[in-house]
Amino acid sequence: MAQGNWRCKSWHLRADCRQRIEYHPLSEVNPRRGFHREQRRVVPSSSKSHVHQPGKRLMGQFSDVLAADSANKQRVANTDSRREAALQQIVKDRLFTDPALTVFVAGSMGRSEMGSRSDLDLFLVSLKTCDESQQQELIDSLDQLNKNLSYTPFSNRRYVKVYELGALLRNTGSPQDDTENCFTARMLLLLESRVLANESTYLQVLSQARRKFLVI
Repeated sequence: MAQGNWRCKSWHLRADCRQRIEYHPLSEVNPRRGFHREQRRVVPSSSKSHVHQPGKRLMGQFSDVLAADSANKQRVANTDSRREAALQQIVKDRLFTDPALTVFVAGSMGRSEMGSRSDLDLFLVSLKTCDESQQQELIDSLDQLNKNLSYTPFSNRRYVKVYELGALLRNTGSPQDDTENCFTARMLLLLESRVLANESTYLQVLSQARRKFLVI
């Protein structure tokens, strides 16, 4: 009798799992093989699209609200204008010409919401190791760019630095991840970054950071 009850409970549990899988948008990435088999048998491919429709409609409505927001339009236009000025200044001053380097911006410029008092949140990533003199030269270039664009000086000099890509990824989960600001740099790179120098290198850095976290 106990065995029968166990089987009954097990059957109901499996039924609940099948029902949950049928409506869960992330079920296709569940690593449990049994779930994959149940999903293929229970949920036909033609029925999956209804899962995402409410979310698409909601995001569409949100996008419409933003598009109609005149203040948001002004912030986006202001951001685009300031980013273009930064791109032109980099070319004019011949900054960051080494193809092993890339500069990206986060913060309000990365989110396209710059206001009159916004500053620059710049990050410099190198594919190679730089010695102390090279790092200082690159940091001076960041200061020069910031000054020529008439932004306020960087408030926290500790994190105005050259991030080596290898260390940026290798430090994940270690004590240095926090003390060296690597965690923050990676998250901003993934969530709200926009490139200012050497786009091909930036895309390489972004791709490797995504693979590190299995973001596809």
